[in-house]
Amino acid sequence: MKLYLRVKHYLVVSDNMDVDSYNRSQRVHFINIGLGTSNNDNFKPKMDGYTRESNKKWKIRTLPAIKKLLGHENRVLDILKMDIETYEWKIVMELLEAKSLLYVKQFLVEWHIFPNEPMRTDFPAMFKTYMKMKMKGWRQFYSRVEARHHSNDYFLSQMDNGLVNTLFARN
Repeated sequence: MKLYLRVKHYLVVSDNMDVDSYNRSQRVHFINIGLGTSNNDNFKPKMDGYTRESNKKWKIRTLPAIKKLLGHENRVLDILKMDIETYEWKIVMELLEAKSLLYVKQFLVEWHIFPNEPMRTDFPAMFKTYMKMKMKGWRQFYSRVEARHHSNDYFLSQMDNGLVNTLFARN
């Protein structure tokens, strides 16, 4: 899972690499924490082609918790980018419900639908999440299909999506 935050600095928040947190330069910081729907020090990721087979547990935090940890509670995020391999659907809904996207100007996400997850029964909730983003003022300015293979028996989609918050207003 990778989450990129930008507030005058470039912060990489990631939990799928066997690297400790470090400062790459004065303005580039790597933080070994993942984005989640809860705060959990013992998150066990699903094993797939993107995770290493191991018993390693990850530290995940909600976006407000990550912002607090970094001292960014009252800062605007110019760009929030995530590529988190199907976890994005539940996390985006949580971000919307918690109003965590109000102070984000741009949101870059890679949406995933793999053959074995999310379950097809989750598709209506996923559609609702995407439509709720539109209702909250998010408009697409970029999209690129990475993969799309659909049939009755097999469903695979990956799409990079750039969205801008048209209702952004700094209070």
